[in-house]
Amino acid sequence: AHEAQLGRPELDVVCARVETVKRQLGKLALSGPKVFVLLRVARSKGSPVAILAAHLDPLRFPGIEKLDFRGRSLYRTLEDSYETTVTRAVSTLELVRATREHTQLMETSPGSFVLRLTSTTYADAEPIEFTEITYRPEGFRFHWESVRAFPNLISPVLELAAVHG
Repeated sequence: AHEAQLGRPELDVVCARVETVKRQLGKLALSGPKVFVLLRVARSKGSPVAILAAHLDPLRFPGIEKLDFRGRSLYRTLEDSYETTVTRAVSTLELVRATREHTQLMETSPGSFVLRLTSTTYADAEPIEFTEITYRPEGFRFHWESVRAFPNLISPVLELAAVHG
């Protein structure tokens, strides 16, 4: 859905490093006190539209911090280099105030609202990634489709479309 509306977004790598964990990261279980953080900015026609922050266990994915993620898909890297396939994600979407980092990376005003999507990503039953994606809210339209996967469960499917001009 991203590509259909935005064209292929450009992803600029801000950092890819191992750092000390400072807070709980969704359901991500870490093997130690460190976390790998891949921070990228998505651009559409040169303008920043989202910040993508992926957090993974560096002991589960040894050497991941040494890889060059410019032009490289994180999930394809997990499949090709670590034989790990993402199977699902559990996500929450909320409207929040932009942090100082958000205003710098997305060129927004201090105190402005942004949309934050937080997700725990799984490979089968194993939580392997915690992600925070922060979107500039202007120009985005969200579409949900509910699918009845099991008799007593309705599973929403979220499609995100950007309508930047």
